[in-house]
Amino acid sequence: MKRSSDKQSGVALIICLLALFALTAAGMNAIRTTVTDTKISGNLKDIKGAFYIAEAGISHAGEYLAQNDPNWLICAYTNPNIILNNITIDDGHYTVTIEAAGGEKRRVVSTGTTSSGAVAQIEAIFLPVYTTNTFFEHALFGNGSVELSGNGYIDSYDSSEGPWSGEGQDQDGNVGTNSTGAGGITLSGNAEVYGDAVVGAGGDPNTVISISGGASVTGTQSSLESPKDMTPVADPGGGTAQTLNIGGNSSKTFTSGTYRLPKIKITANAQGIISGDVVFYVDGDLDISGNGVLNILSTPASSLTIYVSGDIHLSGNGIANQSNLPENLIVYGTSTCGTVHASGNTNFYGAIYAPAAYVHISGNGDIFGAVVGDTAKISGNGNIHYDKNLLNLGTSSSTTKTLSRIDIISWRRI
Repeated sequence: MKRSSDKQSGVALIICLLALFALTAAGMNAIRTTVTDTKISGNLKDIKGAFYIAEAGISHAGEYLAQNDPNWLICAYTNPNIILNNITIDDGHYTVTIEAAGGEKRRVVSTGTTSSGAVAQIEAIFLPVYTTNTFFEHALFGNGSVELSGNGYIDSYDSSEGPWSGEGQDQDGNVGTNSTGAGGITLSGNAEVYGDAVVGAGGDPNTVISISGGASVTGTQSSLESPKDMTPVADPGGGTAQTLNIGGNSSKTFTSGTYRLPKIKITANAQGIISGDVVFYVDGDLDISGNGVLNILSTPASSLTIYVSGDIHLSGNGIANQSNLPENLIVYGTSTCGTVHASGNTNFYGAIYAPAAYVHISGNGDIFGAVVGDTAKISGNGNIHYDKNLLNLGTSSSTTKTLSRIDIISWRRI
């Protein structure tokens, strides 16, 4: 019996030793696993930290582009350029490079680095989104009000496709106002609008639009989604000093260039001649009367852009645009231009943008182009034929192009 007990004690000891060994091995393994997990966790934390730092760099790049590259295409990035270098953030820093990615796209790469040396990179493709405020989106627009009376009508055509061919050719002769008050748009007599009528944002067309007599609107009557920007164009400054104050049978010719004039006054049978691409900055009034005329030649192909800080009075033969292309005659009234009055029986091919002025078009001459004013009144028998080609002037002086936002159209971790 004693021998059997001794044998059992020996076996028990061996089992205990084996169990202790197994527990020790398991403990060592657990320690190794814990250490490994801790290292992995630390590495992941560092990598995530680097990733978040890189993301901050992408966000900063968007702000940087909005502030430093507002026209976008002006900065021609041909090779990667560092725009943000070693910007410190939290427990690390980021560096951002930028390069052209076709058209207006920008390829931005942000590299985030933690203090422990972990690195992460993010690539994003940015694309600008613009708000384009075209001055001539309507045949007739008045910031305060629009009034049509008499027997005139408004229709449309596209000069790039050919000349106007007849009443109601196209029915995009839209009229509009920013007003939301009663009488914002008033049509009377036999006035006809071959197009739509739009009132100020939030306004009720049934209240704002007044139609009486034989007047009518062929299109829809609605309200703007947002007010139309009616900021006057500023005098750009500069220009070569010149004068244009002529009468009798005299004439004066201007070739291509930009000129600063104290005023423009053409009377009697005098003639101002535009031969080439000409820009006038007029400090005072623009006044053409009698048989006087400001003549824009078609041979050679010529154009005229006028910035007027005084009042505008066009009568007699007014401004003759021989090309019959409205895009070749753009008249801007600055913030100090208070009145635009055009009368007479001569057709006017051009566009007028004078958002601070009382604009009154009378007489029997037709307007081919567009008219914008504070208060816009059309009387008499003259018609407006809106030229839809005015919308295609791109980023020329007739359009303001404003960076609205910057979208990320592609994003990936490198």
